[in-house]
Amino acid sequence: MSLELYYSGGSPFARKVLIVARELGLRDKLVLHEVAPSPTKLTPELNPHNPLATVPTLVTPNGPIFDSPVVVQYLDAISVTAKVLPPASDLSRYAALTYDHLVNGTLGAMLLVRYEGAVRPAELHSEAWVSGQTAKAKRGIIRLSQLPLPDISGTTLPLQAIDLLCLVWYLDRRFAHLKWREWEGASVLAGWYETAEKSKSWVEEVAPPL
Repeated sequence: MSLELYYSGGSPFARKVLIVARELGLRDKLVLHEVAPSPTKLTPELNPHNPLATVPTLVTPNGPIFDSPVVVQYLDAISVTAKVLPPASDLSRYAALTYDHLVNGTLGAMLLVRYEGAVRPAELHSEAWVSGQTAKAKRGIIRLSQLPLPDISGTTLPLQAIDLLCLVWYLDRRFAHLKWREWEGASVLAGWYETAEKSKSWVEEVAPPL
């Protein structure tokens, strides 16, 4: 079965899907198409598959799937060798999906901060918007630091571990200048990351240069 993944190397959401695919033994099933989606311009390669033009978008034999939470659950469902999520009959699945949403929301807030500086014209820049989104991300980090850190001792990384790896990676990549590691709770996540980043699938999925 051929699966086509439209992704951006700098996207933490796309990177999550790539790591999940490795953990599930599906990485070699993916045909990769790197694109450069924009919040203000059409991405021609993506539009036929995803009218929102967001990554990741997975094109399957049954049609396109987007975005990362749905793609992750699809890959988990078709894998016969491993799982990153508990089964639907296990109520802990919903805690894992809530964790995923918390990380996605934290990332999304910081992505909006990045767009405000990199995309919006300077004369339209809103400091209140930046402060509000940054505060949302800080609350997300505090909550994540209060939750049990994801277990990385098993043969397969759970989705929560992959989520947290992608969060710290993206914040280090794009927001080191904000000294985010000094925010409340951040040192807990960063300390976990120092060990977790040695995981096989994380190392093998080479990150793009800064």
